[in-house]
Amino acid sequence: MINILRKISFLRWLKKKCYSLLSPLFCRIYCKFSSVDKLKALARTYAHGYLKGNLSKTEESNLVIILNKLKKMNEVDESIKWCQEMFDKGSAPTSPLEAAPKELVSEKQFKNVIDPDEKQFDFFKLVKERRSVRTWIKKDVPTEALHQIIQVAIEAPCSCNRQSWKFLILSEKEKIEQISIFRGEKFLAAAPALVLIFCDVSLYPAIEKEYSPCMDAAVAAENILLAVQYLGLGGCLINAGKNSLVKTNRENLYKEFGIPAQYELMCMVAIGYPDRVNKKPARNPYEKYIINFHA
Repeated sequence: MINILRKISFLRWLKKKCYSLLSPLFCRIYCKFSSVDKLKALARTYAHGYLKGNLSKTEESNLVIILNKLKKMNEVDESIKWCQEMFDKGSAPTSPLEAAPKELVSEKQFKNVIDPDEKQFDFFKLVKERRSVRTWIKKDVPTEALHQIIQVAIEAPCSCNRQSWKFLILSEKEKIEQISIFRGEKFLAAAPALVLIFCDVSLYPAIEKEYSPCMDAAVAAENILLAVQYLGLGGCLINAGKNSLVKTNRENLYKEFGIPAQYELMCMVAIGYPDRVNKKPARNPYEKYIINFHA
């Protein structure tokens, strides 16, 4: 029994040693043949692990290899600068609010950190008043508003900072009608604007492909819906996962809009100026949602 345990320990040590020796080599090969998007996503994932203290020395070496490769390729954007700064300092770069003393920040300080010129509003009221809108007046959604909405979407949290979102933004009536047919939802044809949310599933490990992209798309969609409400528009979230579109319709959609196969369509948000405000469906009593509250 002791000999068996020794053999197992030796094999584990050997596996770890081989990994530490060969991993940098495999990382360089990966850098040579992978796309810029994949390298950036992996760099952000490694940086995320480093921030949590979960990165091994070998993985730290891999992060350095990837960051150097991106520098040579002149592909250093703000997210990669953040990774480099975080790795150099050994901690996440701080904002003015995060750098403040640990005592409670006053409401005035908090507002100034967010945006001193921004008109204040009641966030909880915004959330409670949001509802799904499926009928709109015939009025175009300004292009600037759509840009603002997507800017808010990409501020959403995401798994391991992969930032895998891809958005198809439509405001042409014919294109939206096509999507309405593909999805089998007649009301979509009347939407002045439509945002389709995809996730690049090639950025996820196999074990996460079934659930992490759904989570990442969902939080981005919620940001979109709140931005839509804030701008005085009305939106509706529509499921667009694999089970919601007939296979041939999905293939036609990808072909029509030139969508790469690795971009998985998750959901879509119809947007416009509402022609009426529907009464929001009542929620169950608060207690119904709570399993337990340990405080």
